[in-house]
Amino acid sequence: MSQSPRPVAIINDGSFYVGPPLARALASSGFDLVVGDPAEGLVSELESLGASVVTVSQVRDLTQPENPQKLVQAALDAFGRIDSAVMFSGLIVTGSILKSSREDL
Repeated sequence: MSQSPRPVAIINDGSFYVGPPLARALASSGFDLVVGDPAEGLVSELESLGASVVTVSQVRDLTQPENPQKLVQAALDAFGRIDSAVMFSGLIVTGSILKSSREDL
């Protein structure tokens, strides 16, 4: 583990929707990144923007409780810190998230 002097962000899905553009914006803003399931070519693009990038595979499904933990652990192992996290899913759950269970997802 190295303590990154740069801020560190996690993006759970680097393969579609807002994941790749967010990763590019964060890399351009000086962040090192942990990216779940990145699109082909994304890592080299982010590295060319100055970011150190760690990838984690098969973590897109946030209904699996181990997946967010894998991303967090990868960030802590690689960089020693987390400054920001972007976790998104294609599911829409209505109602209070605080009162939701895994089964609701």
